[in-house]
Amino acid sequence: MTTALDGFRVLDLSHALAGPSATKLLGDFGAEIIKVEAPEKGDFTRTLVPWVFDSFNRNKKSIAVDLKSAEGQQLVRDLARVCDVVVQSFRPGVVESLGLGREDLAAINPRLIYVSFSGFGQTGPDAARKGVDALLQSETGMALMQGGLLGSLSFVDQAGGLALSGAIMASLLKRERTGEIDHVEMSLFEVGLYLQTAPILECSVTGKMLDQTGHGSRYPLNGIFEAADGPLYMGLYWDSDWKDFCELAGRLDVHGDARFATPADRAANLEALHAAVHQMLQAHPRRYWIDGLEARGVLAGEVRTHNEVLESDQVRRNRSIERLPTSRGAIGAYVKAPARVVGRDRPDATPAPRVGEHTDAILDILGLSAEKKTELRERGVVG
Repeated sequence: MTTALDGFRVLDLSHALAGPSATKLLGDFGAEIIKVEAPEKGDFTRTLVPWVFDSFNRNKKSIAVDLKSAEGQQLVRDLARVCDVVVQSFRPGVVESLGLGREDLAAINPRLIYVSFSGFGQTGPDAARKGVDALLQSETGMALMQGGLLGSLSFVDQAGGLALSGAIMASLLKRERTGEIDHVEMSLFEVGLYLQTAPILECSVTGKMLDQTGHGSRYPLNGIFEAADGPLYMGLYWDSDWKDFCELAGRLDVHGDARFATPADRAANLEALHAAVHQMLQAHPRRYWIDGLEARGVLAGEVRTHNEVLESDQVRRNRSIERLPTSRGAIGAYVKAPARVVGRDRPDATPAPRVGEHTDAILDILGLSAEKKTELRERGVVG
């Protein structure tokens, strides 16, 4: 089955999460992804956060190359000659010091699209700083707005990967249509800003920054509540939603309470409102509330554990999960790419590779002899 990026080859010099997430998505659409790693240790996420490595390095081939050696650098330059895209996530100046910067590789391959992903961007006073998800949540205002770090999600990293894969595909499309080359730059800093587009606009006009403490006064009945058998989400945004809920509870007397008559009244009496809602919710299990509210066009849903999500009919019906080996040998549940081609099943992925698993096969692309490959391996240039 032909996929959108069949025949395109991407040289992946990125590490951590955001860059590998972007190239993994390109691989999901059929591109050949060559991941360059250090011999023996490989990408640092293999040991620091192995679940991250396994998740975002599927559908890739690994070549282990010592980028500190002149011969290793030359091998990467040779690979760049036969690739369509290079993605790198080093801090500004690092790849240039290795002779692998944009100008170096574009001179070798004029059709190459060069992609740079960094913490703070290629210019500006913070360009040379290291950047990770939590730091960028903090420095873009997201941590204050959310009332803390979103510590387990790598929210900015994953959003950056999604955005970067789209930018790369757009650049490839332009090249194929016009022959013109658009190189791509992206930073976690600007991804973090973009994720807060509307709140930043509001703050720029009102002078007030949104945060979680103010969410209840703005949307007093949008959140997680406790039914008789567990938590559920309700989004009662409109006056009609509030009436529907009270009607479903058989408590129109609460709807008629002057303290809860308008959104402003409900926000002003938030503690009493939540106490009344809690009392009503305890009368029935959450399925009663969800079914009843949805039948009335009101937003409601279960608050699920990951195990409950994996067992859900929605996940099964859409084949949202695939089962593959992890780097530790267990069979794990991997989330497939969220986009699909209508009328086709999303193809199953290959597991994340071992360090240097495909070194010989990739060197074959360059036409190296068996003797040369053995020599490079013995001298530690490749692994």
